[in-house]
Amino acid sequence: MKYLGLIFDRRLTWSSHLKDKRKKLSSRLLLLRPLLRSNLALPLKLILYKTLLQPLWVYGVVIWGSAKKSNKRIIQPSRISAVVQSLEHSGISPTMQ
Repeated sequence: MKYLGLIFDRRLTWSSHLKDKRKKLSSRLLLLRPLLRSNLALPLKLILYKTLLQPLWVYGVVIWGSAKKSNKRIIQPSRISAVVQSLEHSGISPTMQ
């Protein structure tokens, strides 16, 4: 059942919701990839990230954030990929401390 953008299943595992989020993130990331890999200034890339990608992760996190770690891992690779792509072409290593 879908309600206010959250997909509920019978056992509240959030698996189907997180799979749906990952699908949406992947499609947005695919569209944004040329901009994220371009020579845009880092502040502009951060604006793109914060306005177009981050809201998909944080919406409803108070509710689905209690999902098992194994279910939350469904979405993690997309998030890491977006951040790395934003930073690697800006002269900043994502592994820098």
